[in-house]
Amino acid sequence: MGDKPAKGDVEAGIADHTDVSAYIETSHHTENTHSHVRTFAVEENQRNTADNPHREGTSVAPILIRRVNSEELLPRPLKSMSQLVGLSYLTFLCCPLFGALSVNKSWKAKTKRNKGLLSSASDEARSACKCILTTVIFGGVLWTIGIVFIVLHATGVMV
Repeated sequence: MGDKPAKGDVEAGIADHTDVSAYIETSHHTENTHSHVRTFAVEENQRNTADNPHREGTSVAPILIRRVNSEELLPRPLKSMSQLVGLSYLTFLCCPLFGALSVNKSWKAKTKRNKGLLSSASDEARSACKCILTTVIFGGVLWTIGIVFIVLHATGVMV
């Protein structure tokens, strides 16, 4: 009975005292110094690595992940996830096929950000922006070709 705490100590919480000062860090780093993998974790053993790029998302202690603004996760001109989603809906008008893909990717980014999977959200947001740019370029070319054909057909140059 020497290794078991007394019943009164357990009920009072004396025997289960945990030192949390080891988990608190005053400086916040956005980049892991050991690899090129982006991380948002505070504690060194919870940071993303090249071997496990989603380690911070599997953390069971939310205190180890610092609060991150959406602006840090998105490419430069965008400030919030809502802007990314709204822009992807606008690209749907350019080309519905690629527009649907960009809407899907932007909603995945927003969902992952809300779940706390910050590095995955950043990757999805970057992918959504690439889809948005592709949609605007591809849709612009298609609309231009369509307008040229309509004008040529209306003027009688193309029969």
